[in-house]
Amino acid sequence: MKEEFLEEFSQLPSITGKDVIYLEEYAKLPRARTYKEVESFLEGARKSKEVKVLFIIAEWGEGKTSIYEGLLKKPEVVKNDLIIPLSTSRLLNMLKSHAQKFSDTGSLGIRFFACLLYAIKDVIENDLVNVEPFDKIKMPSKNEDEPTMVFILKGLRSILSALNADSKVIIFLDEFEDILDEPSTLQSFIIGGIVDVINGYPRCLCQGNYAGRFHIIIAVTPPAYQRLSTATLTDAGRLFGQRAQAIELEKLDRKNAYEFILGVIKYMWAGKLTRLPFCKSGIFNAIYLATMGNPRAIVNVIELLITQAKTYAPKGKIKLINPSDFISILSGKKVKVYGGDVNILAKDSLGLLYKEIETKCKDQRLDFNKCLNFAEMLLAVPVPISEQNIKEELNLKETEYRDYLNIIGESFRKVWNVWPYIYFKKVIKGQDAVYSKVKPEISPKLHKIVKALEFYDYNLESQSFDSSLFVPFMALGKMRDEHEPMFRNFIDYFTTFAPELGDEDELRVLVDREIFDLTDKSEEKYIMLSPAALNIFYPSPAIFFLDFIEDLDKRFEIGMELMRNLSSYDQQFNKGIMTLLRDGTSGNIVVKKEVKSYEFRDIDAINLTYKMGNLQYELISYICSPLKLPLALANKEFSKIKEKMKIAHIPLLLVFSWNPLPLEVKSILETLFGPEKVEEERIFYYLEFPLTTLHCYQIVGYELAKEKNFQVREEKWKARATRILNDLKFEEHLAHFIQEGLIKGYTIRQLYLTDLKLDEVSDVLRPLLLTDGTFRERYRQILDLEEKFKIYGRSFAITPKDIESENDFKRYIDDLVRNKLIEEEADGIYKIDLTSCERRIIAILRLYNRPLSEDEINEFFVRPRYDMNIFDVSVYLRMLMERKRIGFDKNKGYYLTGIKELEQKFTELKNTLENIEKKYTEFPYGYVVSIKERKVNSIIIKDCIDLLKRLAESIESIRHFPDEAEKRIKKQILFELLMDLLIDLDEIIEEFVKNLKTSYEVEIASIKRALNNLELNLNASGLFPKNIRIKEKMIIEERENGIKELLKKKLAREDIKKLSQEFKDKVVYYKDLYQQFRGCPMFDVKIIELAEAYNDLKNKVENYQRMLNNINIKLTEIQNLQDSISKHKIFTLQYPFEVTPISAIILNWIKQKFGSEG
Repeated sequence: MKEEFLEEFSQLPSITGKDVIYLEEYAKLPRARTYKEVESFLEGARKSKEVKVLFIIAEWGEGKTSIYEGLLKKPEVVKNDLIIPLSTSRLLNMLKSHAQKFSDTGSLGIRFFACLLYAIKDVIENDLVNVEPFDKIKMPSKNEDEPTMVFILKGLRSILSALNADSKVIIFLDEFEDILDEPSTLQSFIIGGIVDVINGYPRCLCQGNYAGRFHIIIAVTPPAYQRLSTATLTDAGRLFGQRAQAIELEKLDRKNAYEFILGVIKYMWAGKLTRLPFCKSGIFNAIYLATMGNPRAIVNVIELLITQAKTYAPKGKIKLINPSDFISILSGKKVKVYGGDVNILAKDSLGLLYKEIETKCKDQRLDFNKCLNFAEMLLAVPVPISEQNIKEELNLKETEYRDYLNIIGESFRKVWNVWPYIYFKKVIKGQDAVYSKVKPEISPKLHKIVKALEFYDYNLESQSFDSSLFVPFMALGKMRDEHEPMFRNFIDYFTTFAPELGDEDELRVLVDREIFDLTDKSEEKYIMLSPAALNIFYPSPAIFFLDFIEDLDKRFEIGMELMRNLSSYDQQFNKGIMTLLRDGTSGNIVVKKEVKSYEFRDIDAINLTYKMGNLQYELISYICSPLKLPLALANKEFSKIKEKMKIAHIPLLLVFSWNPLPLEVKSILETLFGPEKVEEERIFYYLEFPLTTLHCYQIVGYELAKEKNFQVREEKWKARATRILNDLKFEEHLAHFIQEGLIKGYTIRQLYLTDLKLDEVSDVLRPLLLTDGTFRERYRQILDLEEKFKIYGRSFAITPKDIESENDFKRYIDDLVRNKLIEEEADGIYKIDLTSCERRIIAILRLYNRPLSEDEINEFFVRPRYDMNIFDVSVYLRMLMERKRIGFDKNKGYYLTGIKELEQKFTELKNTLENIEKKYTEFPYGYVVSIKERKVNSIIIKDCIDLLKRLAESIESIRHFPDEAEKRIKKQILFELLMDLLIDLDEIIEEFVKNLKTSYEVEIASIKRALNNLELNLNASGLFPKNIRIKEKMIIEERENGIKELLKKKLAREDIKKLSQEFKDKVVYYKDLYQQFRGCPMFDVKIIELAEAYNDLKNKVENYQRMLNNINIKLTEIQNLQDSISKHKIFTLQYPFEVTPISAIILNWIKQKFGSEG
């Protein structure tokens, strides 16, 4: 290339920014918004009677300090106020040296402000002693016994007395990030002190003569600000949330950087620039990349280039810098970028590339120098370059161009395993259609994309830049299918330019639809090195983001290594993801690693606890972090992971990947984690967190630093980790996942019950499952069942939760509706469908096809905790038990019930019903009454049997129709419950009958025989003129017949109620013929009536038995008398009739009446 020269420059810019006011005449930073906000802060401070604080947030070298030098030194801005510059390191030294002097007060604000005055005193006495008005300020030291407030007042007086009455004092506290290197106690002291100062301690800052005269501007880096603002320090929330303003300095984008570089060059030539000192304006982009847009670094690099170019030229001239010059000047040079020394265009990397190119050129007998010039052009001009331009400038034929291009590409791939190119096409028509859509406030992502695709050429005539818009050489959607490596390079290109463009699908749509499809492109392609290739030679933003590595050399050692070979650090990436979660989550999230042992296998799980409002949600997850996962292995790897999750009962997979997963891999995940059938519930879920290359650099970089025992600033790492998770929206996605689970069923809902207890939910669900219609209609149906089956004082199986009134029932139902356990439709009808949690439990049990314990089932759910209360699946398990969808075995756990169990139970109960029906065909009992105060419920067993028969027939009619399964289950639930009640009633009646027979039935056969014999004997005695019938015998026969009639008697419901009133007071005397439940008697009226009859009969029998006993005694006495008479001597006398006829007649009569027949 022909050498060209330019007139020598006239001045160099200050590397510290001290000449910022003069430099800004040519090189203006985009600070309009910042300056406006700072001036607005100053105006507010001038009107305030309280202390105001402003944070200025920017990276090292971006111009925080220049706010002081370039804005706060301007008289028209400062007016009568006094700006005092103070470094945080100086303040820290004063705190460490003098804080103990102020222990006489417990006020944090007073102690901090006293230390601040000492730091101000040190600045004035050492740095500003000869500067007005500081030369008039003589600040005292604190005397040994002097109260702190006296010292403060003297210090304020010494400062403010040298100023106008309306003057304000503004402390410019620079490099506030330095407090991150201090212990948390010191951090808390400083932050708490600032908060107290804002709040008016010491009081003199907001009251009296000094009110509102003291304010603070604090300059800090974003990571430090973010870390401090999220720290769990005592006052951090108050300081960073409400009490202080914050503004972020505008960043230099590529266009701003070009303008700034041009302005610096113009400044060096004092505005008399005749042409650029570079052969190609694309070198502007190389400077931008080398400095990562850091203004101070840009100044340093320009000075390095220009001053070195001067040595290549005759006196009074400088050489125009070509690509080769650019590389040779900067190669191996260290430039401070964002506080770190960056080794630009590292010699060892250049050496590896050049050596490989040379070898390949020799092998192919090609011109090494031409190939080297080609490579250097690509390296030093990192913008889209026309292929034709390259051929013309390097004098290459088409075949040579292809050969050299391949050699450079193969060299990159062999040495670093990267695909080094991306191809563009230039937009020649349609720019206006694109730019019309690009408004940062409307479409910020599209705006970023357009900025990434916009490049600039210097126009010598206007001494400004003309923009050109480029697009990928083919649509990204097509590129993804046809050229995956190139597609990945473009993804890296966009995400490196703007990390927020990490959604691959969204990015593809925006580029293709909003830009590519709307424009006409050049036929010619433009070539540029890919981000992966450029990052080998230029500092990536990742190096800046590795600022947690203390030693800068070590930082760049790791940074460059990662840029060259990130994909080989899979192990460190996997470990780093856990570290990221541990250190980067906010105070709302607790991450705990747990090893779950199942089936002789140890499986790593992550327990996540997320605080949302007043609840803490607990869930178990598994981490998958493939740095690179070939499509061919994806199905196998994810299948293994799913099997582990199934074994260990882990419902959620967290996928952390380098760039978004390819669509094919996502499809595999969806297939594996989705339900086997469309109608089934999904059990396993995954959340994808695609990390940009920048994120991966930081995660792996931290682990590498720890492995190598490099000194790591943990606080800075935690700031980076926090930012990464914020970029990923980790907490937001986790919160969304939990909230979505309320709909999909994997998150347990906190139940806010007002009228029910948790264990009563299923008790209210039962009557709703068994009834239909509105709550009034359902309540009437319940009353109908109660009338037929309810025993007062006992829990009623249909309504385990006692429902005293229609209003109570409505309140209980409303509790369920409010908690989304049932649904009320517009017409007042209630839907009692399975809740999503219940459906999930069924799906889980179906998946495992075996019983599971409650604890095992709980592991598949996100469970909220409030204080010591954990909401789990217990409510839903009881609901499913009510629905007969699951069963429980105390030795095994919960299991699914199927049609087989239902059929078996139905057949069993139906047989039982038939047996009871047969029994009651002849069984004379079953007229039960239950009394509660004035309420009487009569239960007729045969009516119950008839109802159950109809219900069984109804089940029979639909049991073989799958479409009627829900209706069949509902009817069977009612059938089973009513059968249980019937069986229970039958057992109670049986016990009554047993007791009736053993205790009340009277044995009357013997008394009947005795009375019959007496009757016969009396009739045979001749004592009566005709046969007699004994009255008592007739009464017993009458009572016996009455009992027989009573046994045959059928009672109506009204008869039962009438008898119940008759017996309710008497029943207490029949202790074994009634039961009492909570003071409510229950008995069978017929049994009591029979017991009454038996008692009456028993009394009669007992009386008659006593009568018979007396009769038998009298008869015995008569017999004895008769025997004594028969033995009288009169019966031995003989009076012949012819002798004594009268005596003979009398004696004969006596013998006939009282003697024996003989």
